[in-house]
Amino acid sequence: AWAKQDAMTPLDVGNINSLIRSYLLSLTFEKKAKSTQKEYKRMLTELEKTFGKMPVKALASPKVKGVFLDYQEEIGRDRPREADNRLSVLSAVFAYATRRGEIVGNPLEGFERVYSVDRSEIIWTESDIQKFMTGAAVELQRVLILAIHTGQRYGDLIRLRWSDYDGASISLVQSKGKVRLTVPCS
Repeated sequence: AWAKQDAMTPLDVGNINSLIRSYLLSLTFEKKAKSTQKEYKRMLTELEKTFGKMPVKALASPKVKGVFLDYQEEIGRDRPREADNRLSVLSAVFAYATRRGEIVGNPLEGFERVYSVDRSEIIWTESDIQKFMTGAAVELQRVLILAIHTGQRYGDLIRLRWSDYDGASISLVQSKGKVRLTVPCS
């Protein structure tokens, strides 16, 4: 539904495809990173196949949440993260439609995720850091030191310029949330 339409092809009206199309044409969607837009479009293409023709009025039924959760379970058996991501994107479409008054509420608000990961064991020990510092190029050593002391993502750190450092702190804009931060230097 988000692809360009031929002048003779009738557009979907009153169904989930119409909500998806509205979302994809919105400033809310346009403000997302290009990589995020591409991933959302990929997932929405899959969601359109299953839910595109569902009437918007069906979203008012308390039973509709079960339909989406059944879909999540079906996809989640083999690909739990993909299942959660698809519902998250569809929830974003519904949240946008709710804000615009096109639907009364988001039936996916607060849905329970099936994918979970525990990264608490994936930490660098002092030994790991020493090994890295021994073999890595100086530029990468500096990035690791910045990462340890600022907690920022690699992609944000490699974009830093000397002008971002004022002698006492580093000022940067996070690429993920577009948030400007000032990080005191240790």
